Amino acid sequence: ALPGLLPSGGDTPFMLDPSLERRKAQFAPLIARIAEEEGLEPALLHAMAEQESQYNPRAVSKKGAQGLLQLMPDTATEFGVIDPFNAEQNVRAGARYMRRLQQANGGDLRLALAAYNAGQAPVTQYKGIPPFPETQQYVNAIIGRLTPEAPVLGTPPAASPAMPPAASPAMPPAAPPQPPWWLAPEGVAYLE
Repeated sequence: ALPGLLPSGGDTPFMLDPSLERRKAQFAPLIARIAEEEGLEPALLHAMAEQESQYNPRAVSKKGAQGLLQLMPDTATEFGVIDPFNAEQNVRAGARYMRRLQQANGGDLRLALAAYNAGQAPVTQYKGIPPFPETQQYVNAIIGRLTPEAPVLGTPPAASPAMPPAASPAMPPAAPPQPPWWLAPEGVAYLE
């Protein structure tokens, strides 16, 4: 068995299933347990895992983020992760990090997601979601998975007769989810 390819740390090897829904189902018990233990909604962790890695525990981004929830090495170390490709360690650390970011941003999920993607410093600097297309698309994609009826960032609310439409820069809609990875020789998936 390859190290870290076990959804719950057991002795049975985990094989990456080509179907996103089956991969999601393989990690559902782990995500549900960690979400409950860490005080988060399982749907949030599922949306993050799908967006971050397409549920691939061996995913590695061009920037070096690793695992199901794409932890950067410094973040993984900060949260005590020994093996970022171990699904349980990765999801637990990602959940704890997300909970911390929610607390740091007054419970605002959009700001916490922006901080998860771009870092807390840009969120603080811009006093909101930074004007980075990647970050805005990331927030849109996660919120869209959680609440499909949610407006796209930058879309003004519907105008009421007493209120003119709000001025807001047009934001491109989130790209449809597509598998952004391919399997590399040693079972590591590199994300685009």
